[in-house]
Amino acid sequence: MEVFNYPDRLCNLAVDAFGKCVSQLLIRLVRYFLSCTDAVLMKKHYVQEACRQLQEMIVRTVPPILANDVTIKLLRHLDQTYHKLYKTERVSSVEYVASEILCAIIHPDVMRLECSEINSHPKLIDYYKPRASKFVYFALSRLENLKVLKLGWAWNNTECKYSLTYIPEKLEQFSSWDCSDKDVEFLSISCKQLVSLDLTNSFRVSNASLPFLTKFKYLKELNVCGTYISQSGLTELLTALAKTEVPGNYYPVCLSMLLKSFGCDNPLKAHIDLLVDNFQNLTSLYLRNVRSLSVVQLKHLAHLRNFTLTYVPLKLAEEVLRVIGLQLKYLDITVHTVLDLKSICKYCPLLHCLHISFHRGLCHQSESTLIAYFERVPLPVFQSVQCLQLAFYKPGVAEYILSRFVNVRRLYIIHDGSKGLFKDILQRKQLRHLRQFYWGNHTVVEFSGEQAIITRFNEERISVHSAQIRVS
Repeated sequence: MEVFNYPDRLCNLAVDAFGKCVSQLLIRLVRYFLSCTDAVLMKKHYVQEACRQLQEMIVRTVPPILANDVTIKLLRHLDQTYHKLYKTERVSSVEYVASEILCAIIHPDVMRLECSEINSHPKLIDYYKPRASKFVYFALSRLENLKVLKLGWAWNNTECKYSLTYIPEKLEQFSSWDCSDKDVEFLSISCKQLVSLDLTNSFRVSNASLPFLTKFKYLKELNVCGTYISQSGLTELLTALAKTEVPGNYYPVCLSMLLKSFGCDNPLKAHIDLLVDNFQNLTSLYLRNVRSLSVVQLKHLAHLRNFTLTYVPLKLAEEVLRVIGLQLKYLDITVHTVLDLKSICKYCPLLHCLHISFHRGLCHQSESTLIAYFERVPLPVFQSVQCLQLAFYKPGVAEYILSRFVNVRRLYIIHDGSKGLFKDILQRKQLRHLRQFYWGNHTVVEFSGEQAIITRFNEERISVHSAQIRVS
């Protein structure tokens, strides 16, 4: 809700004050649990009763329309205090009490729980979300209403890794950066309704998980980027998805025809051929570290609208855009030379959202050299792009590139470091239509008329400072 974008509103102040109370409750209950000489069952009863009263208070006072955002802000306070206590108190007691409070603060109307790094297109409320999810694992058995669960890193140390022991049966979307083969097997048994499975960067997922990835009968999204699935394993997975039939509306269909989104690393030409031949309903495709593919065949993916193509050879990327660029609405790409930007504008005239990261070779060129080049050969204007994410260290070049995106409404600058660039963007000298501006992973600016609301988080996202200023 936009109500939480305004720091001085009573609702925002009240939730922050309530969050501090939740933090103090965790501290008090942990210390009680450690110091009290009563039997363990008696101590647990005391903790559970306190949490029951907390839950009743939340259900009674929080409107359902605000439930999700209030839960996120309360969870942030709980997560920060949990990590402080985790370093100084007995771990088992901290985990038990934290999981009890977690179950209490999650409003019954909340159906999604996210504890992970910020991904693409965050909103201000996403910056409040915790980035680790250790104690969440202990509470999953009590969160039966969840339909969306996104978990970040959950390591205690290199020797102790958390695994799923329960998962809500109604879950439809699951993502984790810390999954294992055992977790995938558990999901395949427990989550019959799963529609989306994102295993990005879960390097404990290997070929051993392949038999279980075909058990999800309703799967529409699958991402295995950053896993330890080998190239032969990827072949096995794509082949199995193409052969496995599941009940359809009128007749059985292959899992590959249900998939709308797929992502993988290091695909070979044979893998792309399998995708084109059997996954023709794909609307989103994420490919990293591609070395060769059948460019012409990509035309057969007629429904493809969202394409991520990173760490690929320059000529190959340009050929791909030439073939399918006209149908794309979203593109995430690594740019090798300034000429690539011209190719994007030429071949992808209907892009609504563009994410650009720059190859290190281009980043090593001097800023003056690049600016001089742009003066000789100006970039075209990207008229259709309304959402732009830019990862580039050179503020002068970034400023020029931004001037070519005149209709941008949402802007994400990944690498900060130039106060001058920040001030220029804040004044909207060139980006007259800008409504939201995200600077690094710590500053969010929301524009409303001639007012800009700036919310800053420190590096650990522990402290928050908000201010409202007048801009041109």
